[in-house]
Amino acid sequence: MSSSWDADKARTALFSGALPQRDSPSQNRVNTEQQQALLEQQNDLRMEEMSSRAGALHRITVDVHDEVNRQNSFLGESGTAFTAFGGRLQSTGQRLRTMARSRHNQRTFRWTAVVILVFLFFFYGHRWFFQGKEVDVPLDSDFS
Repeated sequence: MSSSWDADKARTALFSGALPQRDSPSQNRVNTEQQQALLEQQNDLRMEEMSSRAGALHRITVDVHDEVNRQNSFLGESGTAFTAFGGRLQSTGQRLRTMARSRHNQRTFRWTAVVILVFLFFFYGHRWFFQGKEVDVPLDSDFS
């Protein structure tokens, strides 16, 4: 910045016939102090920007850590629930096998199987029959 200013002063002096004036040492000292103050201000601004970015990164990191902990606890609870469900399902299967082995309960077992098959037939038959068809469901506002 000062080199172009010096070049402008030299050019003006060349064409005007006057000799260029040199800055006094005290003026140079003031200019360098001003430049140092400007650089310090710029450094302070950059430090504040860096500090705010580091704070934002810290908050994001803490949020990610909390979310990971929440998901880990959820997975642990889910694993416990699935284990309990598996145990209940296994005991239900054992009861069904026991019921199917006894002669009197074979008839009950067959009727239960027929009812389940009929339910599945109607459930999947209904879905297959109405597949792709829109059903108009009346809203509460349609009745008023």
